[in-house]
Amino acid sequence: MSGHYRPEARYTTWMITIFVVTLTTITLVSIDDRLRHWAMLPVTVSGVLIGVDAVSCLRRHLDIFDPQALLGLFGFHFFYLAPILHIVWDYWARYLEAPPDWPAALGAMSILNVVGLTIYRIVLHFPSKITPWRSKRHAIDLPALGVIGSSAILISLATFAFIIMKFGGVQGYLSTMADRTTVADSTRGLGWLFVMGEAFPMMIFGLVVIRWRQSLAAHPKLAYALLAAMVVLQTLATAARGSRSNIIWPALLGLIVLHLVAFRIPRRTLLVCLLIFGVFMYVGGLYKGAGSQILDVTKGQRGAQELGAETGRDIPTLMLTDLGRADIQALVLHRKQEQGVSPDSHGVTYFGNLSFLVPPQILPREARPADKVVVGTDLLYGPGSFKAGLRTTRIFGLAGEAVINFGYVGGIASFLVLGLAIRGARRFYLRAKLNQDLLPKLAAAAICVGVILFHGSDLDNVAWYALKQVLPMALVIVLALRHTSSYPSIAPLTRISPN
Repeated sequence: MSGHYRPEARYTTWMITIFVVTLTTITLVSIDDRLRHWAMLPVTVSGVLIGVDAVSCLRRHLDIFDPQALLGLFGFHFFYLAPILHIVWDYWARYLEAPPDWPAALGAMSILNVVGLTIYRIVLHFPSKITPWRSKRHAIDLPALGVIGSSAILISLATFAFIIMKFGGVQGYLSTMADRTTVADSTRGLGWLFVMGEAFPMMIFGLVVIRWRQSLAAHPKLAYALLAAMVVLQTLATAARGSRSNIIWPALLGLIVLHLVAFRIPRRTLLVCLLIFGVFMYVGGLYKGAGSQILDVTKGQRGAQELGAETGRDIPTLMLTDLGRADIQALVLHRKQEQGVSPDSHGVTYFGNLSFLVPPQILPREARPADKVVVGTDLLYGPGSFKAGLRTTRIFGLAGEAVINFGYVGGIASFLVLGLAIRGARRFYLRAKLNQDLLPKLAAAAICVGVILFHGSDLDNVAWYALKQVLPMALVIVLALRHTSSYPSIAPLTRISPN
């Protein structure tokens, strides 16, 4: 897990990946004639190019929370398994005009992925060095952290209570959030209040980890209980709004923090957590689609499968829409290839996606640049659709949003950006592991989650993660810092070489 290993081991990993992915494709194609399509060739190559990092993780050559390993595990589903499942399940983006041949559109996007992933591998190929931080060491003043952190928690709890009262108490709050048709309008303009009011679970977790990290390292069960308590608090504070990301990302962030700060998380524990996350994603999807009707399942009035079919929140939706972007990215590329359907946006959606950070009193909504909702709606439904009242809630992912803005060239270039982001994040992560200072470890955990979100989401999702899950606790830590004249303790210079 050190991040570097012998060249022959890398070659063995590549051979294993090529063999397993190719054999899997041949087996599936021989079983299901729907997969006998030319699209399976670029899909298979994509699976090899990204799957080699998943195999490296399974062979213990990469740490389980190494950004490159995380993207390898997630990307194998994203680039290989999801496209295959789309064809096998005949599951495609709903309520949109379909291309003449969905597998062909999927294949075209997979070709783009092959070119992009080749660039991604080239970026990661060259070794890099881990060197100590040269600036003066920053240490956390624990007494100051206790005072500042406790004050911040009280402010967060007071803000959360204010939000509850604003909606007429607990019952009114839950009723408003459960109404999926009006919740967006009811909460518009309250973003900063939710940031402050829902920050207390992560603050409590962070303060306890920083203050009692040695005790948690000596008692892993206590650390797991702390993580579970944080997830429960996070669920109570945010689940009513139906956003699963408000629970999934803090939970993953907490796991990586414990892994870097307290003790190494075993792989079997991570597997159990992934299974729990999967169940939560499914149940949370039902609630997001059905609202308060999900109580019918607990009362035995209808089954979860029946409710999932009615709301469109079934297992295929979880696997291919929540955890994948294959069909929507293929459709975006197809739309861009259609003559005169949608001109490139030249990056305007990136500015539009970040405009939510500016209060409407400073930048009125009508003065903001077009975001992904405006441009994406007109792209998917036809020019003028946004003005006609249609709205898309699709998430396009890094490559999809790049295609919207800059065409297929932008989609390919996005993998260069992804490679640089993973390379930098991995270097930071490995430096944090070697460094005994606490601050790099906390920062590395936040960065690891951010780069995974960066790949599968849009810029506004990444910005919201940084604002919602990272900024409040980061401000508390920054305010509690003091300077020392010593340098971080770090192992000797190490050269790392990804696959």
